[in-house]
Amino acid sequence: MAGNGRKSWLTLVKEHLVDIKGAGWTTETLKAIKDAIDAIPGGGDATEAKQDAIQAALGTHDTDIKALLNTIAGFLDTEIAAIMADLDNPDQYKADVAALALEATLSDIKGAGWTTETLKAIKDAIDIISGVNSYQEQIPASNFSLDAIDNTLTADPPDADAENSVVDIDQEAGSTFVLRSLWVNITSFGTAGTKLTFKLWMPLNAVVTMVDSVAVASLGIQNLMDLFGLPEVQADGIWITVETDSESADAACEGTYKYAKAS
Repeated sequence: MAGNGRKSWLTLVKEHLVDIKGAGWTTETLKAIKDAIDAIPGGGDATEAKQDAIQAALGTHDTDIKALLNTIAGFLDTEIAAIMADLDNPDQYKADVAALALEATLSDIKGAGWTTETLKAIKDAIDIISGVNSYQEQIPASNFSLDAIDNTLTADPPDADAENSVVDIDQEAGSTFVLRSLWVNITSFGTAGTKLTFKLWMPLNAVVTMVDSVAVASLGIQNLMDLFGLPEVQADGIWITVETDSESADAACEGTYKYAKAS
């Protein structure tokens, strides 16, 4: 085809037909030649007069055969040009998608009331949620077992005595915590003791402060709600201490707590 550096087969056919006609061709059609041969007496024993007649007969068909070949050549040229023009316009073979409701589909995806809810804006919002408000849960929970609880704290949290520390979640720069659950099993008030006192501590205006104190006078299991009436506690640091009213320093409790952290 055009542009590939080689002649098409139709062009080659045309050239061969021209070669067959021969140089100086005028009216030598196959019909004229056949008629001339038929006119030769004895299958070709022609006199000079007959030869002249043959030449004259051949001459009468000049216009016919030349016009025929020219018609063929013109037809080939026209068809080749049409094919080349057709192939030079590939867009005509593309599927017509004009009828597809693309705009309506995109509008449905955006939704009613859409203004600036781009994919970028949604991604930024998700990043904010992930970076600030999502908590990483503590796995596993923290266990404690205290068997030397005394009646005095020598220091407030975060430096409270280990024998009096039930929950100990120290502050970390850029982090906040949620105490998800607390279960305490009170097993002893100590010698001559009658109760255990649980205290909740957290930072208030950057100062670690006791925010609640609850005395429990019955042995057994207590949870966060039982002790402080809270389903959970959120703060930048959380501590719970316990003291007995016994002077023997042998009160006891054990349990477990779980928290989550966001940074």
